[in-house]
Amino acid sequence: MVSVVIPTYNRARFIAKAIASVLDQTYRDFEIIVVDDGSTDQTQEKLESYGDRIITHSYTPNRGVSYARNRGIDLARGTYIAFLDSDDFWKPEKLKKQMEFLENHPEYSIVATQCLVNLIDEDLNTIKYLEKNELHHELTYAKIFQRPFIMPSSILMKKECFDVVGNFDENRRVLEDIDLYLRLAQKYKIGFINEPLTVFTRGHEKDRRESLEVRCNRLEVSEKNYNPELIPKRLYKKRISSLHAHIGKHYIRRGEIQKGRQALTKALAVDWRNVRAIKHYLATIGKSDSWM
Repeated sequence: MVSVVIPTYNRARFIAKAIASVLDQTYRDFEIIVVDDGSTDQTQEKLESYGDRIITHSYTPNRGVSYARNRGIDLARGTYIAFLDSDDFWKPEKLKKQMEFLENHPEYSIVATQCLVNLIDEDLNTIKYLEKNELHHELTYAKIFQRPFIMPSSILMKKECFDVVGNFDENRRVLEDIDLYLRLAQKYKIGFINEPLTVFTRGHEKDRRESLEVRCNRLEVSEKNYNPELIPKRLYKKRISSLHAHIGKHYIRRGEIQKGRQALTKALAVDWRNVRAIKHYLATIGKSDSWM
């Protein structure tokens, strides 16, 4: 019934825990598809030890997580698809509770779960767990547009959804998941289980992209997927203005005052009531790009 797609790239230290969390699921009707996105560490050796318990697809060179997830979708034989990033893991009841949700609520085609953040140190020891307290029963388009907090590893969805909205955008290296969720939310009802059944790991990344790039991509994704029929105009303006303001703030922190002012001006053009944008703009008075 369920195809579990695990994209991986140089995650030899994590992949075993991810796979083990799937093998330990109380729901047993699944297949595991691991797509190795050109790893150069010992990931392949780790995968070979599982034999026929998993399906492995490998290729080179590295092409990005969207490409890897899409190859997993192509290989999937299940009616449903669940994604699991190779540095994350699941609680044993995760798939069972999601399948029960979809069976009990046939009007939904997708369901996500609440997550725990597993904050680790360089030796992979857990520093602490951070819980995200979300209370939504349904993740509407408007909610995702305003606060896209869904994690890829928490999603379970009908495979047929991809035939309607398309797969992950392989040209997008940042926020490819949010782009997909906004497309899905325009066509399908997305449920939410308010229980931390998914654990995603943070603290080990050495090359995480800076917030400015993320904010710029978030703005692009939001404007690309804007549907005026599904979100009130005032909420759209508030969100877009907020993103422009954050971009402006990041430019100012980098000492690029002119670019910062331009972004803040756009924020106020969209929503003149954005107090944060006004505050940041006033703070640039008398400063120039040489200020830093």
